[in-house]
Amino acid sequence: MVDLENFLRQNRIVLMSIYDSLRSFSVSIRCSTGDGEIASQVALLSPDETFADLHRDGQAAWEGVELRRRPGMWHFLYRGIVAGNASGDPVDLARAVRITKAFTLPYSSLRIRQADLYDDAGFCGSCGNAYCFDHWNVSRSGASGSCPQGHWKSLDPNWSPDD
Repeated sequence: MVDLENFLRQNRIVLMSIYDSLRSFSVSIRCSTGDGEIASQVALLSPDETFADLHRDGQAAWEGVELRRRPGMWHFLYRGIVAGNASGDPVDLARAVRITKAFTLPYSSLRIRQADLYDDAGFCGSCGNAYCFDHWNVSRSGASGSCPQGHWKSLDPNWSPDD
């Protein structure tokens, strides 16, 4: 039989450590070509924070965006290679954890993939580099592109390999 008091104490510690790693943040992923262009922008706001709580660069990146918040929910904003989620989306704690882990330095295409973004925040899954719109050689339809090293990627949020 499991000692309930010990079980709860241990799981509370696990839950607290996951929650403690969460934070509001705003980050701009720069193009790997070194030209300074932005490949993608991400912001995650805790249930009780606003843009005013972000550092100055984070505030400027999202200036003019009107938040549509749900009480008690984390809020995720995204601008990718071709599109984004406009005023953002409410996300639950589990998704907030995945997003936070994905955008923890140093960035890696494998970790970024865990955030479940349609374009992996501009990262190429083959070479691991992030590229901006101009360097992705985006097709006219905006549905796909290839990185400077020639690796193809779908940029369509509705496409899947099973289509």
